[in-house]
Amino acid sequence: HNTRFLHQFLDRYMETAGGDDELSLVFFDMDHFKTVVETHGHLLAAKVLREVAEVVDSHLDPNDRIVRYGGDEYVVILPDQSADRALDKVARLRIAIAETLFLVEEEIGVSVTASFGLATYPHDAMDKRQLLAEADRCLFESKSLGRNVIVASQ
Repeated sequence: HNTRFLHQFLDRYMETAGGDDELSLVFFDMDHFKTVVETHGHLLAAKVLREVAEVVDSHLDPNDRIVRYGGDEYVVILPDQSADRALDKVARLRIAIAETLFLVEEEIGVSVTASFGLATYPHDAMDKRQLLAEADRCLFESKSLGRNVIVASQ
């Protein structure tokens, strides 16, 4: 999925959401991914990104969605999931990425990690713009804490 899908999905969700409906949104991007590009080239780096998306997707529920946001950044949409439930899932995603070897078919075996920012509607934000901004802010905070970290909105 792409960013257009992300915006359409969030718009639809928030138009129909009831007072008890929650949606958690996760921004994540790869740590030091420029090193992968410089070491293995753009084509293999792009394959790593596809493989990362496949690993993440394999840990998602049927209604969850992963969206390529740009570059090496992704958004994971977790409908009907509280912050606590989403945080548990994101912890599993972080470990799955860190423990997977990528480019195995090419006999290279690249290890990567990712940093994550998590925000939940309506607790952390009242609309789509605020939700995206808060999840992004949390991602930047995770990067500042040393990478391979999850920061959830307070």
